[in-house]
Amino acid sequence: MNQGREVYHEDFSRFHRAFSATGIQKLVLARSLDIAHQATRPVDLFLKACDRYPDAFVTLFSAPQCGTWLVATPEVLLARDGNGWHTMALAGTMRYSENLPQWSEKNIHEQAYVAQYIKECLARYSDKVEMTGPYTTRAGNLVHLRTDFSFTLGDDVHLGELLDNLHPTPAVCGLPKQEAYRFILDNESCDRSYYSGFSGPLNLVGDTALFVSLRCMRIMSDRYRLYAGGGILPQSEEAMEWDETAAKMQSMLSIID
Repeated sequence: MNQGREVYHEDFSRFHRAFSATGIQKLVLARSLDIAHQATRPVDLFLKACDRYPDAFVTLFSAPQCGTWLVATPEVLLARDGNGWHTMALAGTMRYSENLPQWSEKNIHEQAYVAQYIKECLARYSDKVEMTGPYTTRAGNLVHLRTDFSFTLGDDVHLGELLDNLHPTPAVCGLPKQEAYRFILDNESCDRSYYSGFSGPLNLVGDTALFVSLRCMRIMSDRYRLYAGGGILPQSEEAMEWDETAAKMQSMLSIID
């Protein structure tokens, strides 16, 4: 199920044409890569990921509906601790280096779309939303633009409704949300499965920590299936977007190499 360069080219061209044909502002294009293996102990990969990515949410889980997955994601979807609720807008990507170049206009616009969407979403449920950012944050071999949100919720807010509005954010889907979601389902060659979903503990009473399932792979009996995606805007260039997905896959490739 490899989405190779030729398939990615066809998908990218189809997605890029959608901006003028549909009025969609942003789309996220994903692809997958299969790596064969002879034998594996998922718990060993999990421990290696914990050691390699101490600042990420690392989880290993298995379910009949989706198989066995290893995730090492930097992106909070919804979290609660003793100080209130939190989420983030994480978008825009560059490879990490000691001397980072300035962020491109494409990356700045992409992150701003996500931040504005989350701000408007939270405003429906909270009258006290605080924003910090955007700022540059490192996640393994990559850096992203990030905006943090802190907010309060009333006791009568239904978490399921809030999650349904938050997810999928434009960071993994697009804008407008419903139009982008339908376009991706109808036109993306990659079967995302659990990629770009979310995982973590959800507690109606107590702490909650839900994270978007990025930097992840499915572990199968004879192969690993890695996933990555990137935001497509009208000014996006195919070669740069392909390179971004390759850089994101490196997070899991470094675990299995």
